[in-house]
Amino acid sequence: MFENGHNRAEPDTFARCLAGRQLAFLIRQLDYQQLGSILPLALPCVSATVKDQSPAVQCYGLQALQHVATGECNSARTLACLPTGGRSQILPQ
Repeated sequence: MFENGHNRAEPDTFARCLAGRQLAFLIRQLDYQQLGSILPLALPCVSATVKDQSPAVQCYGLQALQHVATGECNSARTLACLPTGGRSQILPQ
């Protein structure tokens, strides 16, 4: 709470909601190929957003998480369709 004599108050619900919305927006702007490099940095923030006490903030965290999950599924399908040893494998849908 106090650091170097300064009072550091925690952000209010509006500030957390705004930050969650910005995070969700930025993650949704990424292509599925770009998610792999950003995910290790962004996942702790998304996780904290999902665990927030405000339902409005949680909603934005879930939107970001849904985009990440969709990207992982699409990446897995794309990789499975690549030819391997002259044959191609396709995941069942």
